[in-house]
Amino acid sequence: MRRIFIAVTLDEAIHQSLEKTQKWIRPLLTKGRFANPSLFHLTIQFLGELSEDRIHSLVNTQHHWTGDIRPFNLRIERLGCFDKRNKAVLWAGVAENPPLNRLAEEVRESLKLMGFVDPKPFKPHITLVREAVFRGPDARDVFYKQALVIPSCEVDGFHIMESKLENQKRVHRSLKQIFF
Repeated sequence: MRRIFIAVTLDEAIHQSLEKTQKWIRPLLTKGRFANPSLFHLTIQFLGELSEDRIHSLVNTQHHWTGDIRPFNLRIERLGCFDKRNKAVLWAGVAENPPLNRLAEEVRESLKLMGFVDPKPFKPHITLVREAVFRGPDARDVFYKQALVIPSCEVDGFHIMESKLENQKRVHRSLKQIFF
């Protein structure tokens, strides 16, 4: 069994900008597991643990997923969080993007035909910190008020990705890149 997800990868300038954002966030927290900047991505669909047969099927049927989608620009514009009890997942959010939403819808519909169903709505974001605990309400306010200056990038496809541990470090490997 291998851990698989569908994602848009980001260029190096975005990785660097988001890493600077993480450094800015660090003093606002008492705790948090910071995402490895080399692994930043935008998940279209998390599929979980899959057998080799399911992965083979996934990789060999993907060419039907993109319809008439053309390359588009992606802009990251805000910070946000998903609260989970007394901890949060901090993220950088994507500007409203109809082509990205259409891509996610087409990929998710194709996956549904293959038996993959995710009831959660698509919320495009890049995870920066997991299990975050703010120093207090003032620190949370500062976080939300921070303006992001992050370059946009062109998206010309997506990846079927594997996430695994190698030498006790999380790594992501592209199993297949799908271009528009």
